[in-house]
Amino acid sequence: MIKIEELKAGQGYRFFGNKIIEDSKRSEWVMAKFSPVNPNTALFKSLDGFNQSIWIDLSERYLVKEQSKITLEDYQNDVKRTIRPTSIEKLLNMGALGLAGESGEVVDLVKKYLYHGHALDKEKIKEELGDVLWYLTMLGGLVDVSLTEIMSANVQKRQKRYPNGFSKERSVNRDIIDALVYAHAAVGKRVKSL
Repeated sequence: MIKIEELKAGQGYRFFGNKIIEDSKRSEWVMAKFSPVNPNTALFKSLDGFNQSIWIDLSERYLVKEQSKITLEDYQNDVKRTIRPTSIEKLLNMGALGLAGESGEVVDLVKKYLYHGHALDKEKIKEELGDVLWYLTMLGGLVDVSLTEIMSANVQKRQKRYPNGFSKERSVNRDIIDALVYAHAAVGKRVKSL
């Protein structure tokens, strides 16, 4: 939990789940003052130009100092927090369509850069890739597969497919090589069981 004396008036913060992140580079809120009535509550003012203020109960929050990176587990938990409860079928459908739609938005930004003379908008691409990641994480969670498991499986697949790094020959003959790798693994399992 937050030690009240750790918060500083005028310091920039971001909120993420139950964390208050002290971050001078990407802060979204400034801590204005503590409540005179409840010492576990502080007033934060937004830095978005809309002059918003919000009282935050600090008793259920954790303070993280100058952190610009989050863990995969933190991200997965935050995705779970923002999923609207409904049937698994509807969530799977929304996840698959959302993943395709957001991926399409990334493709459209690249197309506009390559063929329409637009500037390459890296911030917009970052935003859209974040949406792709949200849907990917959501779908993984629905089938009980973590981002770590997804990444590990992908690394293993690429290590088998391209053990010495990418090769045009292995790419062109990928189906044949994948079949040989699968057959070799199947034979190995049968030999071990004998």
